[in-house]
Amino acid sequence: MRFVALNIGQTALEADERINLMDFAVQNADDYLYYAFFDFGMARPNFQSSQGGDSGEGFVTFAVLEDAELSSLLAQPDFQAPHERIARFGE
Repeated sequence: MRFVALNIGQTALEADERINLMDFAVQNADDYLYYAFFDFGMARPNFQSSQGGDSGEGFVTFAVLEDAELSSLLAQPDFQAPHERIARFGE
């Protein structure tokens, strides 16, 4: 295992939207998803959850396989909606 920390900024545009570190995942070249590693001691400042209309920025840490070739950062602010690719790695 290795840890990958990404500095992520996000704004909740609607009053009923929330911002949460669990909204994010990284995807490897084989389409496997790695979700946020729920340990706030990895990289600082930590990404802070907040409510609608607020902005958030900070590090989200992912525990991934040592040889994983990461391809994308995904977001899923609504757990019932599909993931959306918000960044590609290696381009």
